[in-house]
Amino acid sequence: MKKALSLLLALCLTGAALSGCGGSSSASSAPAPSQPASSAAAPSEPAPASQPEAAGPTPEKPITLKFGNSSAPDKLGSVVMEKFCANVTERTNGAVVCEWYPASQLGNGTAQIEATMANNQGGVATALDSYSTWCNDLGILSVPFLFEDADSVLEFMASEKGQGMLDSLANDANLKVLNYEFVRLPRVLISTEDITHPENLKGKKFRVANIPLQAKMFQYWGGTVNQIGFNEYPEALMQGVVNAGETSSESFSTSKFHLYAPYIAEVNFQYPLDCIVMSNEAFLSLSPEQQQIMLDCAQEAADEYNEKCYAEFEAYRPTMIEEGAVFLDIDRNEWIENMQGFYTQLEEESFFNDPELIAYAAAMKS
Repeated sequence: MKKALSLLLALCLTGAALSGCGGSSSASSAPAPSQPASSAAAPSEPAPASQPEAAGPTPEKPITLKFGNSSAPDKLGSVVMEKFCANVTERTNGAVVCEWYPASQLGNGTAQIEATMANNQGGVATALDSYSTWCNDLGILSVPFLFEDADSVLEFMASEKGQGMLDSLANDANLKVLNYEFVRLPRVLISTEDITHPENLKGKKFRVANIPLQAKMFQYWGGTVNQIGFNEYPEALMQGVVNAGETSSESFSTSKFHLYAPYIAEVNFQYPLDCIVMSNEAFLSLSPEQQQIMLDCAQEAADEYNEKCYAEFEAYRPTMIEEGAVFLDIDRNEWIENMQGFYTQLEEESFFNDPELIAYAAAMKS
């Protein structure tokens, strides 16, 4: 029976991106984020009561789950994920053995997500909007300047629409989000040249992640795009393959983007969330107690990340300036006004499956 279910799941995954949430209809110093509480904003319940309770693995017959990401081993996200894996292994008495593989050891971000979907990898830690390839409406998190701060993004994800997107990932793509409360620093723009004003982006060669809306945003600004893995991003800047892009500010200390693209526009156009995702099938194979341990350890990892992330970047900022970083004097309102036409473009193209999604998110500001 289990083999039959696995076969059915594999067949369904192929069509997930063509229907429902998975289908796409078209191809200054940041304020410290408030500490997100352990609340309804993050998935916090084990398997629904309608699911038959699994006996789960045992110390004598354990399950091994390999988790990975694309970030450097010493980056804060990797550090807390290593602790997450160790805590799960310890608290399940070795019944659930979680192993940690940072720095793309298991492949790039997209490859790791696809391996998790196919039950060839235990899980992955990456940006929540990276999953918009499999749930198109999650791309709402990438719309520039739509959310006022990280709390607004968390509030949206706790809403009925946000939770529906997570359910779609679990049911249609075999991707169980254990926690999405890793509040990263706002996304900024970087370039090898001055980008004080939006018109300065015209003709730039942008690096983009595997996030469809991100590519559309840079094209709206008049640039060309090149999808490049995060680990290859610094080298692409150094070699001139790209000369502009985006990053969350906490990445400067490990990826050293400012050495190759010293001009930094802190427009704070997006407030990204990282998340821990695992195979939904693997999650459902655990006992309720083991499921709760996974969720608890994920929340602890998010809490530690949020406690340290902002302070670590601000401590590193003077070093960046000494190494040649130029923090541009920008007018954020100029950038926000420039984006109004982009919202209209998305609505006219019916980019999101839910035609009311942008209006719904915008209404949460009031």
